[in-house]
Formats: sequence, structure tokens, C-alpha cells
Amino acid sequence: MKRFTQIALITLAVALVIPAMGYASGQEAFVNAAWNNSGYSFGTTSFGNMSTGEFNLKLRDANGNLVKGGELFTGFCVDPWQYSKSNVLVDLVKPSDYAVNNENVGLQAAWLFDTYFKKNSTKQEIAGLQLALWEIVVDSNSSIDLTKGNFAVTKGDATAITNAKTYLSSLPQSFSAETVVRLNSSYIIGKTGEAQDFIVKIGDPVPEPATMLLLGLGLLGIAGIARKKHQR
Repeated sequence: MKRFTQIALITLAVALVIPAMGYASGQEAFVNAAWNNSGYSFGTTSFGNMSTGEFNLKLRDANGNLVKGGELFTGFCVDPWQYSKSNVLVDLVKPSDYAVNNENVGLQAAWLFDTYFKKNSTKQEIAGLQLALWEIVVDSNSSIDLTKGNFAVTKGDATAITNAKTYLSSLPQSFSAETVVRLNSSYIIGKTGEAQDFIVKIGDPVPEPATMLLLGLGLLGIAGIARKKHQR
């Protein structure tokens, strides 16, 4: 009984440490990408009128298999210079490895996605999130400001624009090691030179060390109670 309990605890601990999904860069693909128009369009200085919304898409691994049986994942554009495509080969990278103009914007994008996108997000919240993502990508080497720079919004829904400004103002200056691990295990970015790059949520975050410690202590307590009962 004691040996079984030890093995079970070790197995669970290992399972908690391993990220939910892992990918190797190569010939993975975004499949059946479908855009959900938020209904809001915005005038910008460098890109003209831009419509906002999130994407639902499937992932195909390097072996040609649909990930999670063809489950739909949610994604956002982080590449306003390109057009989107329904099916395209990509190189999948961790947010911490995604840079634009030599600036690492992947973690910022993942943090915004993780913090402000919910299944019940309103269309104005989704529009604001997309604007914020475009701003950090386009103006990655300058000040983050929707009113100036290479991505200045000149017209559009006031509430969505205010949402975007709120999201951008809350961006951390840096990220802890635990946050980097969590974002890298929950999001990937597909890079391609022929279509839009997407940031995609691939799963629930891996528990942070503090959470794992509390869970481990709880399991040890349960094991101790079970052992006492067994001895009786």
C-alpha cells in the first residue's frame, strides 16, 4: 500500500509538470481557420480600415494528424501585414520566442490574450483585444500608444478603443519565470511568411509551483489518513 501511494504521488507530480501540449517546429498547419467578425471596423493611419474578431481553427501536427481529434482552438491575428488563409503550413513557436523588429512581443500578446479573453467576452471586448494585439506588434520598437505611431486608430467604436487602451495600460514591464512557463504552456504562435501569424490558446495553464505544492501537501495528507485507517 505504501509503495503504491508513493508511485501514485510521483506519477501525478510528473503529470503536473509536463505542459498540456507540446509541439516541434516543422510542418504543422492551421486548418479550417474561420473568422468570427466582431462587427466593428476601425480606421488606422497605416493600414486603412481594419475589421476585428477572433478565429476558430484546427491544428494539424507534423505527422498530418489533427490535434485533440480536430478540436477547435481560438486564435487572434498578430500579423496585420498579411491576409489570413484557411489552411496554411506554419512553424509553431513559444510566445517567448516570437519577436517582431527584434522585440519580443510574443509574451505580451499571450498575456493580453490570457488576461482579457473569456468565452463570454463581448464583441467590444474582443475588438479591443485585437486592437491591443496589433498595437504591441506594429509599434513594438516605439511607445505603446493607440493615438500615434505606426498603428494609430483614427476612428471606430469608442468603447472598444477604450477597452484596448485599458488592456495596454495594464501590460507588465516584465514577466516572472513562473508566468513565462505558464504562458508558454498555454499558447503557441504560428509563423508563416505567406499568411497572417496567429496566436492560439492550446490548453489550460500548467499549475504554478505554489499551486503544485499545496496540491502535493493535500495529497500527502489524504495518503496519511488512508494509511492510518488501513493500520486500524
